[in-house]
Amino acid sequence: MVGDESDVREGSLEARVRAMEDRAEILNLEGRYARTWDSGDGAGWAAVFTADGVWQALPAGSQAPANVVRGRAELEAFCNQCAGRVTGLHFLHVNELEIGGDEARALVYFDFRGSMRPPGSPAELRHQLVTGHYKVRYRRTADGWRIAHRLEQPVAFESSTWVGGMLDGSF
Repeated sequence: MVGDESDVREGSLEARVRAMEDRAEILNLEGRYARTWDSGDGAGWAAVFTADGVWQALPAGSQAPANVVRGRAELEAFCNQCAGRVTGLHFLHVNELEIGGDEARALVYFDFRGSMRPPGSPAELRHQLVTGHYKVRYRRTADGWRIAHRLEQPVAFESSTWVGGMLDGSF
């Protein structure tokens, strides 16, 4: 991917410690990505990206991006817009991460379990399970590691709809 990690294993103690610190920081960044999205914190979510960061999503089974969001202002607005309609939790799995200098790449598997309220529908709630992976490029910045580009590729999507009384507690 980015670099040859055998160079790190054979390097100085300082280089090996730095590699472990980089890996820990990137894993923590992934946790912050999930927490800020799931809590609807648009500013926090945008801050995990580089200033020119890009988030893209492909529909399941497609190679053509359905959504492309660029730069922190658009990222923050996108998260805030979605927070009004989508709630849920990311479950991120062990990722494949390779670091080379000030750049890194990862393949991060995920499940997202959540609910979405379609626009204009106060009574309908769709429960969703999305399973897939993110292809992520990271860049070291003055503020630490940040996401430069994230491509979401769902591989499975399940949805069910609840309507009416179940939402108001009258069931």
